[in-house]
Amino acid sequence: MLVAAPAGAQHGYTRAEVENGARLFQASCATCHGPKGDAVRGVALLSGQYKRATSDEQLVNIIIEGIPGTSMPPNNYSAL
Repeated sequence: MLVAAPAGAQHGYTRAEVENGARLFQASCATCHGPKGDAVRGVALLSGQYKRATSDEQLVNIIIEGIPGTSMPPNNYSAL
C-alpha cells in the first residue's frame, strides 16, 4: 500500500507521496515483504487485494498496529 495506491483506492496520491512511500517501503518493509511485495506467503501487496483490509485506512491501521499472532510487527510512523 505504501508503494502505490491500489486500483480503486479511496485517495488520489501525488507523485511525491508515491515516491516517499516507495522509499519508506524499501527501507522498512522490503526486508520481509521483498522488493516487489510478494515475498510473504499469501501476500501480494501490489495486487490491490488484501485479506485483512478493504480500504487505505484499514491498511494504514495494519501497518501501524501490526497483526497480533503473525510476523507483522507494529510500526511507529507519522503522517508526515
